[in-house]
Amino acid sequence: MMNTPHTMRAVAIDRFGGPDVLELKSLPVPKPGPGDVLVRVAFAGVAEWDVYEREGGFAEMLGEKPTFPYILGSEGAGVVEDVGAEVERFSPGDRVYAMKLPRGGFYAEYTAVPEDAVAFVPGTLPMEQAAGLGWIGVTALRGL
Repeated sequence: MMNTPHTMRAVAIDRFGGPDVLELKSLPVPKPGPGDVLVRVAFAGVAEWDVYEREGGFAEMLGEKPTFPYILGSEGAGVVEDVGAEVERFSPGDRVYAMKLPRGGFYAEYTAVPEDAVAFVPGTLPMEQAAGLGWIGVTALRGL
């Protein structure tokens, strides 16, 4: 990581529940694994299933034991900050959008995402629009 800080601001939860469990926290910046892309988040998508995730629905459905603090946000857009040793398609500075489920991570300044869940922002599309392309875009296409 070039000049990446060690900590970041993130909206996270310490337990599942209603909107009152959302809290602004200072947390460590994630380290990208060998196949991960570290994204400096510009915009996070906010979707209807974020409520389900915040209430513990995904964890229960998948039988996962959650770890807290838990950062929500299943999609977003930003700029590649760093890449893992095995990443081939992306480089620092690339404009990207990405998606993560069942565990989010975009309600933060940085998130690490597997390379196969990351794509280049098309042309001059604004980042705030690209932030919803991951899951919301796929959902819209499936509806068509």
